[in-house]
Amino acid sequence: MLDRYSKKYKKEKDYEKSSEFYSKAQDLWKLSAEKGFPPAMKKVYRLYHDVRPEYVSTFEKKLKNKQGIFTIDSYLRELANKGEAPAQYLHGIMGDGYNKSIEFAIKWLRKSAKQGLLEAEYPLAKLLSYNSKNCSEEIKYMSSSAKRGHPEALYYYAYYFYQGKYCNNKLIYKKDKSKLLYYMKKSAEKGNESAKYKLKEGF
Repeated sequence: MLDRYSKKYKKEKDYEKSSEFYSKAQDLWKLSAEKGFPPAMKKVYRLYHDVRPEYVSTFEKKLKNKQGIFTIDSYLRELANKGEAPAQYLHGIMGDGYNKSIEFAIKWLRKSAKQGLLEAEYPLAKLLSYNSKNCSEEIKYMSSSAKRGHPEALYYYAYYFYQGKYCNNKLIYKKDKSKLLYYMKKSAEKGNESAKYKLKEGF
């Protein structure tokens, strides 16, 4: 996000702001690399810049105090317990210290998804799909995420129409080639490589 702002201001020929954002971006990525969890920090900064940008400076301070990954865990736990949907999502994805169980992830992703955070719906649906007892809730969040345009959700939602989708021995989605292709194309249009491959190779 900071890199994006840097390019934006550079395009507008505001080189002072461009340099400022570029410098901050480099500092943050360096800190992230030093801590050994760049993917996690990438999620933190991307999501919070988009949803709650006022928290970013706090994340910076938490990192710079050199207390390590558990500082981030504790801060996310604090925000998650206060009901912050982005923090609940990240807490579920990243885990809490050494607690990275599926049950823990589902608990926090569910809290976030119930508040309508798109990012939480797809991973929650995928985790729920590992247990057939969760099929109703899985379908709820996978279909919601797909209809809201999540590329991976569109891909998996398309497969509901491949051979039909059952839940508790009841047919929920009938086999439908036209809908299969429709959602697969939507996924491909949003850059999903698996969808592009399936459309190319055929079913």
